Amino acid sequence: MEESLYQAENNTKVIEKKLESILNDAEEQRGFNSQNFLSLETMIFIWIIGSETSSKNAELLFKKEIKKIVSDTRTVQVISDWEKTTGEEVYSAFSKRINQASQDYLDVRFDRILICPIFLTDCLCGEEDERRMTEAWITVQTEMRKRQRTVEWHPFLMLEDDKVDLTKHKIKMLRRQMECVMENGRKNYLECCCPCCVISDVNENGHKISLEQKIKTITMLMVFQDTDCENKEKTQNILLPVKSNENKEYFFTARAISVCEPVKSLTLNRLLAVNEYYRSAGRRRSTAFEKMQYNYFQSSLWKKRIEKIPHGPDGKIWTAAIYSVIPNIDMQKFEKRLKKFANDYYLSRIKVTEELIKEWWNSFIDEYLLNLNGAVDHLGMLEEKAQKIVEKSPMLSVQPGGFYPDLRQSCEEWLVREIRQAPGRIIEEGLAPEKENMKRFRQKKKKLDDIFHSMEQAIQNQEKRMGQTELLLNTGGGFVADAQEEARRWIEEYNNNNPREVIEIFHKYQKIIAAFFKKDEENMEGSMGNDLLDICNNIVAGSLESREEYMKVRLANLAQGDAAQFFDKLEKNWKFPMKLIGGFNSNSHHTLFVMGNRENLLCRCLREQTAYEISFKSCPQDDRMEIVRISDRFAENRIYDE
Repeated sequence: MEESLYQAENNTKVIEKKLESILNDAEEQRGFNSQNFLSLETMIFIWIIGSETSSKNAELLFKKEIKKIVSDTRTVQVISDWEKTTGEEVYSAFSKRINQASQDYLDVRFDRILICPIFLTDCLCGEEDERRMTEAWITVQTEMRKRQRTVEWHPFLMLEDDKVDLTKHKIKMLRRQMECVMENGRKNYLECCCPCCVISDVNENGHKISLEQKIKTITMLMVFQDTDCENKEKTQNILLPVKSNENKEYFFTARAISVCEPVKSLTLNRLLAVNEYYRSAGRRRSTAFEKMQYNYFQSSLWKKRIEKIPHGPDGKIWTAAIYSVIPNIDMQKFEKRLKKFANDYYLSRIKVTEELIKEWWNSFIDEYLLNLNGAVDHLGMLEEKAQKIVEKSPMLSVQPGGFYPDLRQSCEEWLVREIRQAPGRIIEEGLAPEKENMKRFRQKKKKLDDIFHSMEQAIQNQEKRMGQTELLLNTGGGFVADAQEEARRWIEEYNNNNPREVIEIFHKYQKIIAAFFKKDEENMEGSMGNDLLDICNNIVAGSLESREEYMKVRLANLAQGDAAQFFDKLEKNWKFPMKLIGGFNSNSHHTLFVMGNRENLLCRCLREQTAYEISFKSCPQDDRMEIVRISDRFAENRIYDE
């Protein structure tokens, strides 16, 4: 049992990797319009602090998110802490990037630099680490100031909700570092450190927050902070550097949401819908067992066996050869000689053997899945239908001789019955529940069910993660229950418009299933799941409309018919990524950065809401709406209990 659970878990992981590849391809095919990429005013440094492995992983995700929103990715530089250990080395890394950017004539100012230290959950936080990090902050700030450059610090801290003592320690450590760099800056009459954005691994409701979501939030917040926006003052009171006369509310949190064609979420739901559609053979209600033609008994393999049996001039099996056996006085010996003759020249050719059953079984599987397009979901009914399948099995045509009314005649009658019933005996043996063949079928069917379960589990896991970065709205006209129901309606419509393509790909799907039942290889579940996903993706890939069409048509229709759904989704999805003692003030205005096309109906609806304080960035093309929700500032004692 444990081994089975382990295998299922492993299959899910293998399939998840395949899904990531499919989703990345889908997203690559539908990039955002370059006109909507934001140009930065100042050079930004993202300085990642954590272990080597986690830093590298975060670096890749940051670069991916930066590519989605920043027009010139060179204006955002990513540096990992594990590469640079001392203040001098860190400054040198920054300085080299600035000099290179200056030589490349990047369209940003270099007299003011934004540095975002990103403290990952596994960042080092011993006394020596704190000393080293504080020294690095001060060194960078001092060296930049010598060269007439101002540094504005925007720290970010990732926490783990269940590690209360570590949270307290990290918050206190970061507060001390911030106070040191503030004090250093104020010596030169400079407010240099903005409040720290704290992001936990769970949201207000205790739901998990993915690393992808954390990094998207950080990226979007920094980009908006460094971009010219309408009514920017509505967000600046939270994000501007902490002043000496202010309360020590050094912390806040934020949450980013993308309103655009949810390419990955739609792809996932459609993959699931196509697989479900194919499993049911186009939602077929009746099984195909009743339509069996028993093709094996028309196959070349079977005919080769039959050819070795004596035939008459008309081509039919002819049993008259039995009369060539000369009678004995000893009737027992005569009977034995007759049965031996019958076996040697007739029955041995069609004797029920393991090889023969395998031949029939493979043909049976091919006929059911490939010729009759039987539903995979109905295979579980095979044992229930077994008796009827046996009863309808064909009978061989035999021409008896009937020459002499002696023991040979009764032996011939017996032989005729045996030959005629041979197909039924093969099928009966093949479908016998206690025999190895059906035991193997049950095992294969169980493994196939496990594969489907792993596929569904992997898709659901991915969909949950995607739900944190993509806002999946019901655009089906208000009567569609959920995303999966909408996907089911989509595949039905797709089949109506492209029946030939759907059936051609279905045949490829069935071939994989058929091969699975016929092959003896073990532990192929993960690869088979990947193969089935590839088949389903042949339909899904390229089926999505353009991002702009999605926004202009689907979401415009949604805004006209059910704008309340949009705001309900926002409320559910933009929960802040941490739990705060006393909770967040639900009665306060929502403070938002918003980027979108001002003519978009949903965008207009959002901006007209009086409950929102919005800094707005207009974009010329209508292929997305980006939102970052920002909390009020709070003191460290709201993060943990003393």
